[in-house]
Amino acid sequence: MWCGNFLCEKGKCELKNNTITNCNDYALLISGDINISDCTVSDNEKYGVCIRNQSSIKLNSCKLFNNGFIGIAASDNSKVSLCDCDIYDNKVKDVGSKDGSTVKTKNCKVKDEKQKPCKKYIAWTVVVKPLAKENLPEYSKVLATSFGSAFGIDDSDDDYNNFFDEKNTTVFMAWLGGKAVGTIQVTIIKSPRGCSFGYVVNFCVVPEFRRFGVGTLLMEKVKDHCMQNEAFIISLSSANIPERKAAKCFYKKAGFDGDKEQYFECDLI
Repeated sequence: MWCGNFLCEKGKCELKNNTITNCNDYALLISGDINISDCTVSDNEKYGVCIRNQSSIKLNSCKLFNNGFIGIAASDNSKVSLCDCDIYDNKVKDVGSKDGSTVKTKNCKVKDEKQKPCKKYIAWTVVVKPLAKENLPEYSKVLATSFGSAFGIDDSDDDYNNFFDEKNTTVFMAWLGGKAVGTIQVTIIKSPRGCSFGYVVNFCVVPEFRRFGVGTLLMEKVKDHCMQNEAFIISLSSANIPERKAAKCFYKKAGFDGDKEQYFECDLI
């Protein structure tokens, strides 16, 4: 038994007959190829096993339980193979994957079906990507669900086809599994003086997924997009009505400065 972190990087390694417990953050952080057998990973602060950077891991006859976040988490197109493993009672999720990662199981006991989504888990699995034409109906539905009754937005996708004709405008969508849960639109505008800024509109998250970190992921995507296009200021406006109070609090937490009316700016440098 040990109380500490095991790190595997850029190579192949093997771990057998160990108990890893009471670690901060990650008990096992994998960025390489590893075979793990007959090990117990439990009672760690956040992750049991975290695999990233297109890594490959095989677990045989292992137990992962009572970790504070996820029992085993795979990201960055990594591959996980689980055989004869017991994975249960991890606080948020027993097995989680994102960014193209795959998890294959054989003769395993995984109790995820009894767990409910929570804020940390939803933010961890949301994928943000540019809007595709075939997803216009989902985009319209997100806008209608979020804004329709208050702002009279028509949920017909005919109004939004022009996005694909405007090279300076990009719409990002947030997806949780196959469900569209949020969107944000940014246009890169060049001023007569030669500098550029990003202007954000139609930023929303459907009500049932608010306060789960989805809005933060969308805004971070827009910030990255603006930086890549040398637009170092982001601006937006928000109606001066009571219903927008929570949104304005979000903007300020996201680094925007603004007046008490409706205009907000974020300096990226």
